[in-house]
Amino acid sequence: MNPIKKYAYRVFESQPSKAAYSNTPFFIAQKSLASLFFKRLKRDISLFIFGQFRWLRQEMPKKGARILWINRGMPQVGDALCDLSCRVLLDPKDYHVDLYSESVVCDLLKGDPYFKNVSDNMGRFKSNHYDFVIIAGYSWTTIKFKVFHLRSAPFFSIYKHYSGPEFNRIVFAYHALFLSLRIKNAKTNQLIKTCPTFYNLKYDHTETKRKKNQIAIVVGGVVSERIYSQWVAIIQQLFKDFKRLNILLLGSDNGREMAHHIMQIVPHSKRIKNLVAKTSLDEAFHILKESSVMICADGGLMHIGRAAKIPTLALFTGNTHPLMRFNRADPAFAIYKKSSVSDISPHMIVNAYKKLVTAKQPKLEIVFADEPFTQMSRLKAGER
Repeated sequence: MNPIKKYAYRVFESQPSKAAYSNTPFFIAQKSLASLFFKRLKRDISLFIFGQFRWLRQEMPKKGARILWINRGMPQVGDALCDLSCRVLLDPKDYHVDLYSESVVCDLLKGDPYFKNVSDNMGRFKSNHYDFVIIAGYSWTTIKFKVFHLRSAPFFSIYKHYSGPEFNRIVFAYHALFLSLRIKNAKTNQLIKTCPTFYNLKYDHTETKRKKNQIAIVVGGVVSERIYSQWVAIIQQLFKDFKRLNILLLGSDNGREMAHHIMQIVPHSKRIKNLVAKTSLDEAFHILKESSVMICADGGLMHIGRAAKIPTLALFTGNTHPLMRFNRADPAFAIYKKSSVSDISPHMIVNAYKKLVTAKQPKLEIVFADEPFTQMSRLKAGER
């Protein structure tokens, strides 16, 4: 292979990246070899000029080490849960781990037993001596931050140079940390097999008895093609087919308008409780733990729902395949439409709901509303 191509492509050929579903082939096809080469080279240069190659490690330190986990640049709830769920591989009896991150992530994980201290203020950690640092990737801002605060601390990176493609972050992170720990036991093997999402572990994550006739629907969103617009038609059909069903509307500020529209239009609005922008993430987690099904587009609350182990009907579009968010054993039904989630018919969603609630032990099922998703690695021939 051309040495330049080999240098550039090696970024996408690590063992963790091979374990995680991604659209790497599509991403590479859209980029010139020069852009991929210089993308890696710039990061290697920053590691070199800051003298960080000498501190780079591929294995976690010995038990008893004090570790600072720096998680910067990912203030989204979903990405943070994917990046940090693998913390459960670091037993708090073996390691002292502190977390530095954005305020929204810190609010999410304060009190979590796997982190001794959590803060968005680096000054809180100044007096602490750290034996080791964990960072997400080799971005310029992350390396510069690490050098400014802990220049001579050995460190490990989860994603290293890998960036650009859409991929299953949670599987990648679990496998990267697992390989660095070199531990094998029944508990760890199960974690690697399922790669579970964990919300704040100060809360009970075990299965609870769910309210059979209570479902949660997440409205709103940030990315336009991931915002579903036909909720009224779906809710009206669900109320027609399921006479005792009650619906909780969840979401953040960007879902207020849709929630207001639903409450005005749907004639059975007394069977709907509008909780959009009225709950904390902690409260949303507990609501999802006791509800029977969640219907949502790909987004932050979908990841919280996975932590709550709620059967989920999820809508996908664009470059994101459902296997970049779920594992095959998850109790989920996913519908993919290339153009936009709003182009998925209410009839298809209601039928998927019926199939999900009648399955005895639901496992991930994927339906393509138009053409199959073909831009992904780790798919065998003919597999969707």
